[in-house]
Amino acid sequence: MAARSAAIEEHRHLTGLVGQYVSEHRHGGWQSRGVCCYYRNMSQKKKIFIADDEASLVEAMVDYFHTMGYEAASALDGNAALAKIQAMKPDIVLLDILMPHKDGIEVLRTLKADAATAGIPVIMLTNVDTEARIAEALELGCAHYLVKSNYGLRDLVGKVREILEQRSAAQNKKI
Repeated sequence: MAARSAAIEEHRHLTGLVGQYVSEHRHGGWQSRGVCCYYRNMSQKKKIFIADDEASLVEAMVDYFHTMGYEAASALDGNAALAKIQAMKPDIVLLDILMPHKDGIEVLRTLKADAATAGIPVIMLTNVDTEARIAEALELGCAHYLVKSNYGLRDLVGKVREILEQRSAAQNKKI
């Protein structure tokens, strides 16, 4: 029970959860139970974009970010990712390196060269862990480089939150 309470408190901290209730519905022989959650500043949900060619991983990440109170969208290849990122203007991008049509390094290079997307923080989330690729991504301006096999979804949400908070603090200093 203590672990569940800690998880609920972490969820509230990460997402701004204000309250929730459990509802049960009976219809014929069927019973459904759901949890409805209320968040503060729902109009200001942070937008996350995920670009990775592993469809099942992308689906899991999108679902997890949604449950944590974020808006999430995705693409499975580099060309689609660029088009969607430029249209969506997300608050942060999670980007794999090995993708069809255009790799993540080329996507990062294009994003950072475009004034409209250059300020969006990008986390490289990949299984490519060579020093040369890490150095290249950091030189191009990625905010952080994570090796997938070393991080769980919970860790990823924490890193996203940390980078978004740093970005918000930096923007508030400018004002």
